[in-house]
Amino acid sequence: MAKVRQTAREPSQFDLEQMMTTLISARARLLAEDPNIERDEVLYHDMIEGESGDVLDVLDETMRTVVGYEDMVQMAERRIEIIQERARRWQERAERLRGIVHAVFEAGGMTRRDLPDLVASIAEGRDHVEITNETAIPDQYIETKRVPMKGPIGAELRAGRKVPGATLSNKMPRLQIRTR
Repeated sequence: MAKVRQTAREPSQFDLEQMMTTLISARARLLAEDPNIERDEVLYHDMIEGESGDVLDVLDETMRTVVGYEDMVQMAERRIEIIQERARRWQERAERLRGIVHAVFEAGGMTRRDLPDLVASIAEGRDHVEITNETAIPDQYIETKRVPMKGPIGAELRAGRKVPGATLSNKMPRLQIRTR
């Protein structure tokens, strides 16, 4: 195992006890907020070991678990993109094939076809709204969503200018975990 580079002092025995108390309290809170966590055998085992094991070992494993979950989030998001793209392609194919079936029905003068597993028929079409000039539509028929633009607002505030209804928050320390 690689040596851990320390940039801060080693925790005292009192600090270790405080860390263990915090860990046990956090474990109870986590279980209360997400009872399904017991099904995550690796994480649950690491948390139980934390009650009797070395708090720094548990802390190290918990940080690795954070990285693992963040990796799984990225993989799931990528998988969602792939599945959505596949669904879009299938929808396009279905629409093309539907158009072919419709054209063949019309060419043969057919209005209905019964099969053991489906029935296809030519139905009367429905009217639908077609927008020919969006800018000409009166405001009462336009939906607008007010979304603050945080980037430009932040730039103004950081430059010392006031923006009504906005302020910069206090900087909160955040845990940063980087992998090597």
